[in-house]
Amino acid sequence: MTLFKEEKIQPERQIYDFFKNEALSDVTLIHPTSGALYRVHRVIIASGSRYMLEAFMKHSVKMLPKIRVPEPFN
Repeated sequence: MTLFKEEKIQPERQIYDFFKNEALSDVTLIHPTSGALYRVHRVIIASGSRYMLEAFMKHSVKMLPKIRVPEPFN
């Protein structure tokens, strides 16, 4: 007996459902100029940013629930 009904869902739709699910997001990014908040997945952000990877490695989810994105510099 299965607990979940098997459905034919496009893989893209499954991924989208994961990304929009705030229960699965584990950190909030704060935009440096507007202050807008974005619920995101630490692993995804860390995979594209060495700065964020280092911040996440130093601080647990409980210690760092929000992080301000630094202003870009030249």
